[in-house]
Amino acid sequence: MTVKTIGLDLAKEVFQVHGISENGRVSFNKAIKRAKLLVFFETLPPCTIGIAACGSSQHWGRTLRKLGHYVPFKPLLSAIATRCSSTQSAIRNH
Repeated sequence: MTVKTIGLDLAKEVFQVHGISENGRVSFNKAIKRAKLLVFFETLPPCTIGIAACGSSQHWGRTLRKLGHYVPFKPLLSAIATRCSSTQSAIRNH
């Protein structure tokens, strides 16, 4: 199952990552520590990543784009990853 879209909730130490497959099913929903986040995204094929608008979202967006992922910065995406449950609903409605 290939991941098509990811919602990423940024935090200080533990990030919440919610993946949706090409057919709209939940691929994963997991917490990943900051030290392992880039390694995790390096293993994924390029996909769309929604990031909540916050102080570090620009940094993470640029970093993930360098890995080949598409990270749109739109006001609509500002609520995508505020919490795990809102991340799930925002990705489904995206």
